[in-house]
Amino acid sequence: MEALSVASGIGDAFITRIDVADGWPDDSAIVRSACLYDAARYDESLFRTLRIPKPEQLQRAVTKRKAEFLAGRYCALRALERAGHPGSHIGIGNQRQPIWPEGACGAISHARQLAVAVVAHDADVYGLGVDVEEALTADAMVQIQSFVLNADEYSLLSSVPLRCEQLVTLIYSIKESFFKAAFPLVQHYFDFDAISLLEVDVSKGECCFQINTSLHPVLRQGRQLRGRFSFLQIKGLDTCNIATLVVLTRA
Repeated sequence: MEALSVASGIGDAFITRIDVADGWPDDSAIVRSACLYDAARYDESLFRTLRIPKPEQLQRAVTKRKAEFLAGRYCALRALERAGHPGSHIGIGNQRQPIWPEGACGAISHARQLAVAVVAHDADVYGLGVDVEEALTADAMVQIQSFVLNADEYSLLSSVPLRCEQLVTLIYSIKESFFKAAFPLVQHYFDFDAISLLEVDVSKGECCFQINTSLHPVLRQGRQLRGRFSFLQIKGLDTCNIATLVVLTRA
């Protein structure tokens, strides 16, 4: 597990940048940005301070939702700037998905206190998916594993050298990342059983999964893809977070 350092605070420490040079799942096609955020320090004026438009959809949202949205958009705009898209605007689609500026695609995720975004040029990739999750407790794992795991994935629980709680969290997270990567092509929701994990290589932080039902001409039944993952220990957080990444390249 990697211990990641933090940098200076922003907005009276509502946001603290994280050094993402090491320890995160990586791909040569992407640019990434991450931060810690403190919902207890959220204030409505932070949208103006950070120069991020506050969407109408957030007007009646609870503070937690506003805080995680703001932190996620902050990371996304920083990643876009690094990728050569300064001053960009990220819209919201009719299914609440981010609408990226022309020439870019990306993904955003947030867990308690942690937000991350990844961006790439859409000439290089069909879609990106990123997800961060706190490792499930034993009780939470029991409650969700029947919804997340397909019958053919239960054998991984005894063959992969991870605690069951970590592995179920990883499988859940990879499926979330794949959904985000596939959605720009598929344009509709699909369930966890759309893919199955076949292999998990803990030493390399890589996994192989297979598409179980055709979702798009590019994402046909039987196609095998790879995802990346890391177990993050971040200074300032008292929990282990799992980060996953799926990149659908055009090559």
